[in-house]
Amino acid sequence: MIDRRHFKRFTIEHVEVNCKMYLTQDVQILDLCMGGASISLNLNLAIGDEYMLKIDHDEDLFSVNGDIVWVEESGSLEIEDGEEVPVFKAGMSFKKIFTGKGLRLANLIEDKAHTDKERRRVRGVRVKLKSPEAVLYLMGEYNVKEISFGGMQLEANRKLKANMEYKMSMTIPAAQKPIHFVGRIASSRLLEGSKEAFKTGIEFINMDVKDLQCIQDLIYGLTELEHKEVKGNLKTSGTSTSP
Repeated sequence: MIDRRHFKRFTIEHVEVNCKMYLTQDVQILDLCMGGASISLNLNLAIGDEYMLKIDHDEDLFSVNGDIVWVEESGSLEIEDGEEVPVFKAGMSFKKIFTGKGLRLANLIEDKAHTDKERRRVRGVRVKLKSPEAVLYLMGEYNVKEISFGGMQLEANRKLKANMEYKMSMTIPAAQKPIHFVGRIASSRLLEGSKEAFKTGIEFINMDVKDLQCIQDLIYGLTELEHKEVKGNLKTSGTSTSP
């Protein structure tokens, strides 16, 4: 087995390399209606962004898409190693629910409604859920700071659990289209002097040979830039003028 930690890392400065990570986030649904939901989670969401919320109602899984319409910080939560992260409440407005998903959502609300009157007017009822199981699907896009033949380092806006594997894609200037792979979270540490940025190390897993070639070309390009900078610095430091 290859020890990928021994690959030299190269700093990315003169080109832009972006990584998209397809993540899931456990959330608590505070209340729910046909038009949307209030949720609680330890991640700050951007107003106007669209997310998919997957709800588990009595082992009946269904999902709805919605836009974030409001966000507020509501407290903090202690996680691993005694670290504290902020907790947020957010309002989500559902989209395109007049389908089979809408019927299942209506059934959920009807099941949780307290009175017969509420059940007859499901559309206007907002119900509270005691312990719903729900997951928010989101896509994070980050700038890659360092890269090697075995992995990369980027700054994420959340702490990611070590050894978790996620589907990812990366945009490299020389590549004609994004490369796709699975990445394993090797490390995730709070960046010094920051409250929300996490220095995240990722190991490449299950990458096609063609995509590996793109990584190789990128690294060769970075080494050429390094060599040019070194040569330029040597010339500058070696230049002298005669009186």
